[in-house]
Amino acid sequence: MAKIREIRCIRTRARGYWVIVKVVTDQPGLWGIGSANDVHHAATVTTAIEEVLAPRLIGRDASHIEDIWQSTYTSAYWRNGPILNTALAAVDVALWDIKGKEAGLPLYQVLGGPCRAAVPCYAHASGGDLEALTEDVQRYMEEGYPVIRCQIGGYGGGGFLDASAARAPENPWGTGQFFDDEAYLEAIPKMFEHLRKELGFAPKLTHDVHEHLRPQSAVTLSKLLEPYRLFFLEDALPPEQVEWYRLIREQCTTPQAMGELFVNPHEYVPLIT
Repeated sequence: MAKIREIRCIRTRARGYWVIVKVVTDQPGLWGIGSANDVHHAATVTTAIEEVLAPRLIGRDASHIEDIWQSTYTSAYWRNGPILNTALAAVDVALWDIKGKEAGLPLYQVLGGPCRAAVPCYAHASGGDLEALTEDVQRYMEEGYPVIRCQIGGYGGGGFLDASAARAPENPWGTGQFFDDEAYLEAIPKMFEHLRKELGFAPKLTHDVHEHLRPQSAVTLSKLLEPYRLFFLEDALPPEQVEWYRLIREQCTTPQAMGELFVNPHEYVPLIT
């Protein structure tokens, strides 16, 4: 059986913030890759992989995927943190990549085969004003996207106010623009009102709050958006406030999307139990 000979980190993208892990075996040409993406801590994840995980895994049988995961996970006295879990996930995926190559099959076949004919994709539409956004949505509709995410500018767009409008204190710590929940609660429903008036209800539309709101404002926004029948509202709350999702579901039917910020199972289990 193939043994792990080397574990290498490859930092990609312009600032090197996306880490790809390459697990190389002692068999010629047999290796696997996994993603260790932590945008803000790429150097820390790289160090964890190269100085903590690699020394204890080199020489191990690459097919012992479950034992490697369990023994690595329990080797830390403090565990379930984002750095170790990100590093371990990348190595785990790379080992499954190796197993698929050994079997001569794509990994989805190794894991049981396809369970649907295709996976729907969505596009990210944005614009500096409602007219520009509408044109961007129409462009993606013409390209055939069934679902389109709609934003005014960047994340939080529609909720930023200049210091004078935000009534900032004298000598504020921040400069430039300030985020205001009430401005956002006014702007985003108006955005979807405009889009539905121009485009109807045929396109499936989504929006990413990107955790900008206080929890009570997230509940309010979900209720205000109910008439516009969103495909989903993404990240209305941060992981620290997931208990508010129960209140949202009790008060409205706007579908909620959440999960990309979770780093261990204990964060999402309350949402599915």
